[in-house]
Amino acid sequence: MALTILIGKIKSGSDPVKGLLSMAKASENAERYSDMCSFMRELVAAKVAAGEDLTVEERNLLSVAYKNAVGARRASWRTLILDEYKGNSLIDEYKKKVSTEMKTIWYHYVSMFLPRIIVFPIFLF
Repeated sequence: MALTILIGKIKSGSDPVKGLLSMAKASENAERYSDMCSFMRELVAAKVAAGEDLTVEERNLLSVAYKNAVGARRASWRTLILDEYKGNSLIDEYKKKVSTEMKTIWYHYVSMFLPRIIVFPIFLF
């Protein structure tokens, strides 16, 4: 079953936050951190829409999801930049793929919070 279909079923249930939280925990146990990120992103959206803050447990799960999703790609990146791979155009393309995945993960993470961040301009005279 596609993840988007599963998320849709959870969101149409009686308690979507509880369902998303449960699936995020299951994803963590299965070490499926990209899936965990998806469940937590939807959970954050539901909580924000309801005007609720995240609980300590939800904040911790959000942190675990994104830390591990990025961490796996950082480990891949460190392997791909070794001297033995220098000058290999296929490896360079693969590094771009890994880099794009990391950027996408961080974009999703930051975009959850941008609407709630107020930026005050500072003028230096």
